[in-house]
Order: sequence, then structure tokens, then C-alpha cells
Amino acid sequence: KRMGYSMEKLLDFLKLEPSLQVRVKTLFQENRTKLEELAAACENHDENAYQPGGSGDDFSALNNLDSLWKLCVVILRACNIWKWYQKKQIPEEIYLQTMSDIRIWCENHHNNGVENTNWLHNHVSFQLFRIGRLQFQFYPCYNETFDYSRLPFPKGEPTIYIHIPQGEPLDKSACVQSIRQADDFLKQYFSEYTYHWYFCESWLLYEKNREFMRADSNILQFGALFTHCYSEPDDAQAIERIFGERRSCIEDYSEVTSLQRQAKAYLKARKTLGVGLGVIERK
Repeated sequence: KRMGYSMEKLLDFLKLEPSLQVRVKTLFQENRTKLEELAAACENHDENAYQPGGSGDDFSALNNLDSLWKLCVVILRACNIWKWYQKKQIPEEIYLQTMSDIRIWCENHHNNGVENTNWLHNHVSFQLFRIGRLQFQFYPCYNETFDYSRLPFPKGEPTIYIHIPQGEPLDKSACVQSIRQADDFLKQYFSEYTYHWYFCESWLLYEKNREFMRADSNILQFGALFTHCYSEPDDAQAIERIFGERRSCIEDYSEVTSLQRQAKAYLKARKTLGVGLGVIERK
């Protein structure tokens, strides 16, 4: 019988912020049974749910929990999904790299646990993998908000969605290598998932970034890896990623990094940040 991953081992690897680590371990000591019941309620009993593009775990049981409880259930689900990695003989290193995102999202939530379980749902449902610098998600593209007349594929197309985890420089050669490795990884472990396009929707691909970023910036170099399909002036993601949170007054945005200074000057000139959609054709 394939076993789940050791929770102690996963916690040691994640290296959560020390006081959060203590709170997590305490909650497990005091409420292990209840946490395991909640985690078991997330299990989808349809095996197809864990196939590429499947719906995965059912996280509705987490809706009314506080951030610390959510985190503990996500950790249990992360341990549980290891058995699917074993089934496919996917290396432990890829499993751990994938789960390292849990720590990042704890940090984004002031180390009080996690809130965006909709996102971490992908990691613990065998739908997303971190391979080198980037993350790759099985993505049958049914998104209602996209303009398919400007995309090179129809609605419903099986794609691989590229995500960019925060916390490291966006080095172009590391990204190129990551996409190459993903190509091999998907061929080796998921040959049943046929896709022709890597796809990305991100503030990093916004076509007007070049109006305020240096030509040699990592972000523009990353954007150049994609064929740009179209952009939208929706600034929510850019504001969150550049400044942390929205302020009612532009003057209040911090100017610690050069990117913050450039973006702030751009906003003060009454310009808008946005998102771009881009694709890379699979070779």
C-alpha cells in the first residue's frame, strides 16, 4: 500500500516561520483527529479527479475554518497526494519543490496560516508541479473571461498553464531551462495529456510594461519568451505583486525597489497597469 508523506518530514522541509511552526504543531497535538476528519472529507472518491485536468480535492469543508486550521488541512492533503507521486514514480524533489509554495503563501498571509486555498488546491490535487523556476498546471481552458478570437486555440483546449512563483529572481535562462524540463517531465509522466500550448495570463506579460521598465529587465525578457495574444488594463494583480496591496492614494505606495519606483511614476502619469495573455507553442 502506498503511504502518505511523513508530516514531520514535510514540516521540516517547509521551514515555516518559527512561531507559525509551533502553532501548527500545537494544533496537530490538540486536534489531530478533527483535522484528519476534515482532510478525509476533502478526498475525491472519483479516481479521475486526480488525472490531468481533473477537479481534484473538494475543499468546501474548509470554507468556515480560520487560516491556521486551513493550513493544517492543506498540509495533510499535501502528505496524502504523495501516493499519486509514488504511483507515477515522480521524484521526491519535484514533490517538495511543488509543496514549497505553501510556505510562500503563509508568508503572504503574515504567517498566520493560509487563506487562498483555491490556489493551493492545485498543488495537493496533482494538477500543478514546480519544475525548476516555474510551475506548470494542467489547464483545459474553459475560462469564460478570455477572448478566444484572439487566442490560437478554441475554448476547452487542453493547455499547460505556466505560473511564476515569487521569491526568486526571474532569470530568463532559468525560465527557458524550466520549460525544457517541463516538456520532458510531461512526456515522461503524463504522456496521456496531449497539449500543444503553454499558456500564461499575468501582469508580467502586460504589453505596456515596456513603457516604464528597462529594456533589459528580467520581466520584459521573460515576456519575450511568449507570443503575446492580447492585454487588458486590469491592474489588480500588478498592484498586489508590486506593492503588496492597493492604496487609495498613489503617493502612499512604497518606493523601496526600482520596480516600485518605476511603476509608481507610471501610475502618477495617469497610466494603468494590466495583464497580458501569452502562449508558447510546444515544440
